[in-house]
Amino acid sequence: MIDTGATHSIIIEKTRRRTKHRKFITNRNLQLFMGDGYSPLEAVAVVDLDIKINSTLTTISAFVVKYLSADCLLGMDYINKYKLKLDMAEHTVSIRTNQTTTMISINQQSEELRLPVRLINSVIIPPLQEVSVLVSAGILSASVLFIPSFNLKQQVPLLMCNSILAVERHTTSVPLYNPSHYAQHLSKGIILGTIRLPPDHNISLQVDNIPVSDNCELNILRLLAHIQDETQHSK
Repeated sequence: MIDTGATHSIIIEKTRRRTKHRKFITNRNLQLFMGDGYSPLEAVAVVDLDIKINSTLTTISAFVVKYLSADCLLGMDYINKYKLKLDMAEHTVSIRTNQTTTMISINQQSEELRLPVRLINSVIIPPLQEVSVLVSAGILSASVLFIPSFNLKQQVPLLMCNSILAVERHTTSVPLYNPSHYAQHLSKGIILGTIRLPPDHNISLQVDNIPVSDNCELNILRLLAHIQDETQHSK
């Protein structure tokens, strides 16, 4: 995957093991940050990658990480080194080496892209209140469909709804409502859910998939929160 928002190229450890690349240049742990500038990304090593574009062999030093949303990211270091150009109209990618231009077709993604949404800072949600929290979305900018984490909703009494979010500079915000009478704490880095980006980057067709029941439940609980006597809730 080509990522203009990444300053350096990155490959995950599991993917590197499936290739025939040489040993690590260095195996020291290095601290990186994702495009949002907040979320840490620990690199366990640096390796020289050999990337073949048609018959042209290219190389780049890449950080090796344990987890990433893609198997491999080619960042601005690779883009600048080989003067890489994207032609979205023609669906082609071209690189330049030794005054020779090599061009390949863009591989069209056949499935929607799903990325985890992580909390950027720890937060405490007061009882019977809603707060909007800043999250790392793992993508530079797009309109995306947010799906709350089922596991998190089972563990913490918070309400999150399916919603359309606008991601800018790798970040967006997610509203959280606490229907309980106790404050709830969420730690930095916890996954609140996933965002989904269809292949054509147009998620207007996904709006019909948003359950109405989530919004209804949220509104009902907000109204019930004003009733202090729980015996009146059923009236």
